[in-house]
Amino acid sequence: TATATISSSGLATGKTTGAVTITATDPSSLINGTAVLTVTSATLVTLTVAPAIASVPAGEAVQFTATARYSDLSTQDVTTSVTWASSSTSTAPVSNSTHSHGLATGQSVGAVTITATDPSSLVQGTAALTVTPAVLASVSVAPAASAVAQGQTQRFTATGHYSDQTVKDMTTSVTWSSSSP
Repeated sequence: TATATISSSGLATGKTTGAVTITATDPSSLINGTAVLTVTSATLVTLTVAPAIASVPAGEAVQFTATARYSDLSTQDVTTSVTWASSSTSTAPVSNSTHSHGLATGQSVGAVTITATDPSSLVQGTAALTVTPAVLASVSVAPAASAVAQGQTQRFTATGHYSDQTVKDMTTSVTWSSSSP
C-alpha cells in the first residue's frame, strides 16, 4: 500500500504512516525538485454522542455511547475510553466506572448536557438529557394473602412504587376489583 499519493495538481493524500519523497519534475528540461512528506496516524476529528437527545424518568438510567470519527474517515466506538461529564450531577450524574461508562441516571427533574471528552485531544461531543418526573413502576397490595370468615370484611391497602424509589399510598386512588365479584 502506498504511503501517500499525489494528484497532477500537487495535492498529496496520506494513506499509511511513514515518510515519502515527493518529486516535481519539469517535463521539458527534466529538472526536478523534492520534498519529504511524513504521514502520521489519523487524528480525531469529531466525537458523536448518541442518543443526541434523550429523556428518562427520575430513578431510571439511559446509556450514552461515543463514536470517534478520524481524519481518514474511519470511525470507532470510544464509549469506554472517553471521560463522561454531566452539567448537573444532582439532576443526572453520568458514570465513568468500568462496565457502566456513559450510563446517566436521572435523579431530579431538569435538563442537563452530557459531555464526552477524549482525554488526549480534548475533542468533545455532547448530548441533551431531560429528566422527567418519576413514573409508577409497580403497585403492591397488602396484605398479600389473607382469610376472612363469611360476612366479615378485610381492609386492603395499595402502595405505589416509583422509578425514583419513592412510595405513595394509593389505596383511595386505585380501582379495586375481585376475580370473583
